[in-house]
Amino acid sequence: MQRVYFEEFCRRVTEDAPYAVFHRENVNYVAHIHEEIEVGFVVSGSVRASGESCDYLLNEGDIYVFLPDEIHALTSESPNLLYILRLLPKQSDRVDFSSFRPASNCVRAGDAAYEPLRRAVLEMVDEHDRAREGRDMVLRKCRYEIFLAIYRLMEQIPLSEEERQRRAGRTSLLRRVNDYIAEHYDEPVSLDDLADHCGISKYYLSHSIKEVTGSTVLDFLMLYRLSLARSRLRNGEGTVTEIAFDCGFNNLRSFNRMFRKYYYVTPTEYRRNPTESLPPSGEK
Repeated sequence: MQRVYFEEFCRRVTEDAPYAVFHRENVNYVAHIHEEIEVGFVVSGSVRASGESCDYLLNEGDIYVFLPDEIHALTSESPNLLYILRLLPKQSDRVDFSSFRPASNCVRAGDAAYEPLRRAVLEMVDEHDRAREGRDMVLRKCRYEIFLAIYRLMEQIPLSEEERQRRAGRTSLLRRVNDYIAEHYDEPVSLDDLADHCGISKYYLSHSIKEVTGSTVLDFLMLYRLSLARSRLRNGEGTVTEIAFDCGFNNLRSFNRMFRKYYYVTPTEYRRNPTESLPPSGEK
């Protein structure tokens, strides 16, 4: 069984290769977390980036930054192309990026960190795509330049030890839910199953997930299944019916209905044209 995450790209960053570069069109990622720093550059179009207590509409040229274990989501507002970098901090970096949060997750032209971040992001993407000799050295250099810009040039809000513990508990719960769904998405999953796995009451689980992600637990599960199905449709992995059942849907009718509800096209239409998965004008 394939294990995926809500971002729809499941390449995990490692200590040996502490970075990953992605080109993504028309992004729609539900609230999620990961241990890497995520930096996104809007090449074209617009996207809404939602953090733990913020919401930004980003347009062409804007940059977003989310630190490790910072809950965030992305929603397309118009057809778009993004460069997304995932950068893993290491102990040897000697900076604890979990000890603070940026005052703003959005970096725009004119901000102190904008030009250093923009240059490093674009150089990193170009070097990654060209795959020239010595690429790894350049990618590592760009990673440090991005870290330095975040640490020195973005205004920081220190987190108290109490706040860090509170966030750690919330993050741990979201990870446990995500891990359980990742292992059992193709099986019947109930609220009781998830609550038992997490060792808490289903009422506390429901409240916590709603507070963190803005979705109910069952919506969270549904979006996971749909995200996986969408990825497989885009990659041509099986028929629509096979994908529906492999991703945990009981029947094709239900799959078609839910896919259209969230992506505004049918699975068959999406397979034919993966770029047309945005809400019609006026529907956001």
